[in-house]
Amino acid sequence: APRLAREAFATLLTTDDVDYFRGALVLGSSIRTFDSSRDLLCLVTKQVPEEWREPLAVAGWTVVEVEEVGEFWFGKSEECSRFDADQQARWGHMATKLRLWQQLAYDKVLYLDADTVLTSDASAVFATETFAAEKARYHSYFNAGVMLLQPAQTTYEALLGVGKTEHKKIFNNVVDCTEQALLNTYYDGSAGREVTMLNVGRADVVADWQSASAPFAVHWITHACPKP
Repeated sequence: APRLAREAFATLLTTDDVDYFRGALVLGSSIRTFDSSRDLLCLVTKQVPEEWREPLAVAGWTVVEVEEVGEFWFGKSEECSRFDADQQARWGHMATKLRLWQQLAYDKVLYLDADTVLTSDASAVFATETFAAEKARYHSYFNAGVMLLQPAQTTYEALLGVGKTEHKKIFNNVVDCTEQALLNTYYDGSAGREVTMLNVGRADVVADWQSASAPFAVHWITHACPKP
């Protein structure tokens, strides 16, 4: 297959949580099952153990160390500190996801959380012209666990600007304090900020993954089953 040097898959690791490390290994292997044309970028912070980098490379990832972006809202107020015990580890470092918009060597990046598995060729997703993100099951906003984005420093700075404002009441729970709410605030469907919703499977929903209409990826979005 011809090399597509301006397009890449990406994931993110920000802590020493071994479940997400193992998930990234599975994700990388699943991508390489269907795609040998695009780069695989695994963004990591200094909190990620050094010894993980070699096995990540074996799974296909090019490891890119980035500086952690401090949380804008999560854990910064009483309202934004009402979370379950494990959510501090899972959500308290995700503002670093904005570093994806700084990967300027690429025109398009398909980001997938480390608890996601590719189940088919994603080339049709890369053909999407607008920002695209995972369609949610229970609300009209998108889930930031799967996103197709166009890196740009101007967008990165604009997202930082949103983080300096007071968060909106979108989800009416602690998710309003996360990067998911920040991204939904910015990509609001207005001109230049249109959103294409992506059909992504959920591991807690029974489906025929071999059917022609099966989604291109599955997200282990809940605690209903172990991470992949």
